[in-house]
Amino acid sequence: IEAHYQEISKHFHQSSFFLETLLRQSHFDQGRYVLQRTTFNLVERVVAPQLERYQPRFQERDIVVEEDYGAEVSRLSVNGDVGLLSQVVANFFSNAVKYTRPTPGREGLLVRCSAHAAPGFFGEGDDGVLVEVLSTGDAIPEDEANQLFSENFRASNTESEHGTGHGLYFSRLIIAQHDGEC
Repeated sequence: IEAHYQEISKHFHQSSFFLETLLRQSHFDQGRYVLQRTTFNLVERVVAPQLERYQPRFQERDIVVEEDYGAEVSRLSVNGDVGLLSQVVANFFSNAVKYTRPTPGREGLLVRCSAHAAPGFFGEGDDGVLVEVLSTGDAIPEDEANQLFSENFRASNTESEHGTGHGLYFSRLIIAQHDGEC
């Protein structure tokens, strides 16, 4: 019973966190997402908690998850909005759960999550953090790949999975507001 309680409690707190983030009065007052910036370790505060949240869904689909944060994990600090960036990473993991497929010549299903420092990514002295969520399956056709972050776009390989085409668009908006790139 205690384990079930802990799981329900985690789910409740995560859902509350997401709702509070999305329904901030400042978003409505200003007509756009308003960042509540703090400096934090991206892996510890965003990536790891979201991966833990999605782990049961990966397990249900027999998807193996590999993590790669390198020796630099302690240096992966960013100045951003924990709640909004958590939703971006959650969207990436949700898509990985839905769209990971077998790859010919490779046994099993795999999702690889990595985060690495990107020194000078935004110019001299302006470092970044690169987060990648990669999965097995057929590649998205090249003519569709450049549309992935467009509003209402769903790739041709998504017909069997529920979705609206808004998740990656939302992610792009939040990443851009953090002065990042998709």
